[in-house]
Amino acid sequence: MQGLIGPLTGTSRGPSRRERTIAASRCAAPFDTSGLFTASMQVATLDSHRQTIDAAALATPGIDTFCASSAWLQSAVDAFHPDSTLHILQRDRTVTVFARHGLDDGRRFCLTSPEAVWGLASPILGERADTEAPDLVREALRSCGPVDGVLLPGLPSNSAWSQVLRRGLSPLGVVFPGPSVGRRVVSMEGGRESFLRGRSRRFRSGLRRSGRLAQEAGIRFRRFAPVPPEAASELGHTVLDIERRSWKGLSGQGAEAGPMRTFTEGLIMRTASMGTLYGIVATIRDTPVGYLYGALFGGDFRGIQMSFDEGLRRIGLGNLMQLEMLELLWPLGVRTYDLGMDMPYKAAWTDDLLVTESIYLVPFHRARSPRMM
Repeated sequence: MQGLIGPLTGTSRGPSRRERTIAASRCAAPFDTSGLFTASMQVATLDSHRQTIDAAALATPGIDTFCASSAWLQSAVDAFHPDSTLHILQRDRTVTVFARHGLDDGRRFCLTSPEAVWGLASPILGERADTEAPDLVREALRSCGPVDGVLLPGLPSNSAWSQVLRRGLSPLGVVFPGPSVGRRVVSMEGGRESFLRGRSRRFRSGLRRSGRLAQEAGIRFRRFAPVPPEAASELGHTVLDIERRSWKGLSGQGAEAGPMRTFTEGLIMRTASMGTLYGIVATIRDTPVGYLYGALFGGDFRGIQMSFDEGLRRIGLGNLMQLEMLELLWPLGVRTYDLGMDMPYKAAWTDDLLVTESIYLVPFHRARSPRMM
């Protein structure tokens, strides 16, 4: 999380002295809460507000809808921010889902999305969130406890929606841009033949070669469409076992231990209980050697995680599991397959890159503070 909140703690470029001086000379308008909110509360868990959060996420244009869902957010809180306080504010059909995170020194606080690790999850949700959210942010600054800054990740990049939001936030403090995140997204329109026609000759040749090598190695694929809730625990154990043998696990970067394990297990259990978890497990003589899983959310599929035994790298097992998942999804009428955060290998699968951005807000009272000067 430090990479995202750095500008609020002085570890990277924040507002300049001139920007803070201008901000300090302004005066935010008084806030009138009469008749405004249908809900404003501190909550112990987001799971009990799943319907409200998920419906608002699905109605929000241009965001990573699954990463704004209750399943993703609560799994992230449990794993990475267990000491944070959670706040939900709602006005009509606009919802803000905030976490108040303590910063490294324990004396300062940031108001942001419950998931502030990858910057994927927008805390501002709803079809009209661009115009209604500033009032909710203002109320959050008043009611959620003292904060030194606000980080709003996962917003639609360079859109009219985000421009309206920026203008609405400007009376509250200094607004400046944060990092952006790109995601590779495959259109499912046209099925297998349309997809393969859009790929390079080299890519198609590589898939055929991988298929031959996999057949020679005796690799088989098991499909879970969806994963039954009673099988979620077994799938979780399979995922963690394969992680230990993947390049990530062997280099100490896998999901088999620490907060990532908590996140993985929580997300698998939540999505399976909702009937939205889909998965592929590759096996050799019934021994799992690779996995891919993701969630179907509102007609779109969001890939979550994939790994395989490092000893099988030459086969190209990752590409075969991606194709296997596409084969599983095409008959279901899925609109898009979101491959997740942009990485070089994903560009071979699609030319479509969706970008979301983040916004930092330093409230006026912090702009006047000597610690921010």
